[in-house]
Amino acid sequence: MFENDARLRELGIKAVQGQMSDEEFAELAQLSRAKQQARAERTKLISELQASLRSQGVTIQELYTVAEITAAARNSGEGLGLRVAGPKQAVKPPSATPRTWVRQKTGLTLLQINKPGIQGLPCRYCKGQLLARYVPASLKQLDDGNLEANLEPHYTEEGRQYFATDDGRAELARLVQYVRNGKVKPKP
Repeated sequence: MFENDARLRELGIKAVQGQMSDEEFAELAQLSRAKQQARAERTKLISELQASLRSQGVTIQELYTVAEITAAARNSGEGLGLRVAGPKQAVKPPSATPRTWVRQKTGLTLLQINKPGIQGLPCRYCKGQLLARYVPASLKQLDDGNLEANLEPHYTEEGRQYFATDDGRAELARLVQYVRNGKVKPKP
């Protein structure tokens, strides 16, 4: 926040009311320039930080935990030093049953299946994601009796590392079971 914001507001009110001396007008102009310069420097710093993080391959998941990211999205980062731009959006409560469709695409992306020749979002599976009622068609198409091997080329780098752990193997087994036993959504 700009350190002289209160004085700037006070002078702005005087200017609107037409009760301003020449010295106060000069002070208002000086404070306005200083605030504009501080804003420009902050914007430049943010751009430099973003570029540095991108060039080093640092992800948001490495900087903050999933809980911190979720809290920032829900509370505009209150208490975390995080800010989310834009208006607050309503957060839908989690569904009562775990097998209903939840557009949960937050967290570490473990698996990503791009559909060659088709525009649109890839099929993604994120760590701890709730499973939908129906299996995505791109996942079901990989089930030809050798599903685990067919999924491997679609692991992200983080997915390879996670699926090598005990927790990862258990989550992969849950996903494989879901794909094998689930049904693709019928076409209307």
